[in-house]
Amino acid sequence: PRSAGPRGFFQPLADMVKLLARQQTSSEHGAEAVLAPIYSTVAALLLFAAIPFGEIITLEGQAYRVQVADPGLLYVLAVLSLSFFGPLWGAWIGGDQRALLGGVAYVSRQLGYLLSLGFALAGVVLVSGSVYMEEIIWAQTQSWGPLPLWNAWLQPLGCAVFLCAGLAWAGRPPFEADAGFSGIAPAHNSGYGGGSLALLQLADHARLLAIACLAVALYGGGWHLPGFAESGHGGFGAELAKVGVFAAKTFLALLLLLWVRWSTPGLGLWQGRFWAWKILLPLSLLNLVATAWVATLI
Repeated sequence: PRSAGPRGFFQPLADMVKLLARQQTSSEHGAEAVLAPIYSTVAALLLFAAIPFGEIITLEGQAYRVQVADPGLLYVLAVLSLSFFGPLWGAWIGGDQRALLGGVAYVSRQLGYLLSLGFALAGVVLVSGSVYMEEIIWAQTQSWGPLPLWNAWLQPLGCAVFLCAGLAWAGRPPFEADAGFSGIAPAHNSGYGGGSLALLQLADHARLLAIACLAVALYGGGWHLPGFAESGHGGFGAELAKVGVFAAKTFLALLLLLWVRWSTPGLGLWQGRFWAWKILLPLSLLNLVATAWVATLI
C-alpha cells in the first residue's frame, strides 16, 4: 500500500479510481440498478441535516446557524427507518433471488436494532424534556459541581445501547458480517460492483459517521465543554471553537466505534438476531422504564 504516494498517502484515491474502473453491475433491470445505491447514500446523508455542529456564528453582521434544520428526533427516527428499503430494493433490482433472501434477513435483524435505538432516544427525551436537538444540547450544559450533566452520565445504559444498536444499524462489524450471512445467502450488495458498490460503501461510512455525531449531540453534550465552550453567543472565535469541540468529540466517538469494529469478532446471523431482540431491546426497555420511574419521583 505504501507504493501509492509518500507512505501510502494517495492509497484511498488509488482505491477509489480502481473501484470506479471496475465493471458496473448488470441485471435484468439495467440502468435502474444504480438507483438503490443512490437511494442508500442520500438516505444516510439526510441525517446530517438535523445535527447541530455548533450554535450561531456571526460573520460580517450576519448570523448563521451551524445546523441545516432542527425538525426533532421524529425526523431522525424517520430517516433511520429509511435504511430498510435500500437493501431490499438493491437485492430485488439486482435480479438475484438468493441475495433477496439475504436482504430480508438483513432487514429482520435491523428492525430489532432500530427499535432499540428508538427506546434509547425516548429516554433522552424524558431526561431533556424536548425532542429538538439544540434544546437537548442546551439541557446538557447544566452541571452538578464540576461534573457536566451530559446524558452519557445520566443515561449510561441508554448510551451503551445507542452505540451498539447504531453500530449495527450502520451495517458495520461485528454486528454485520461481510461474508454474506455465514453462507446461508449472499449479502444484498453481492451483485454490485464499480461505482454502484462505491456508493453502497459510501453510505455505510456515512451512517457510521452520523451515528458518531448523533451520539455526541444526544449523549456527549454536543459542542458544550465546561470552562471552554459554554452556552451563550460569543465572538466568532468562541463559536468556531464550539464547532471544533464537537468535531473532537465526534472523532473520539468514531474512534471508539472503529475500535469495537476492528477488535471484536463478527457475529453470525442467529447471534446477531439474538443480540438485537433478546439483549439490546430488553435493555433499552429497562432503561426507558427506569428513566420514567426516576422522572416521576423527581
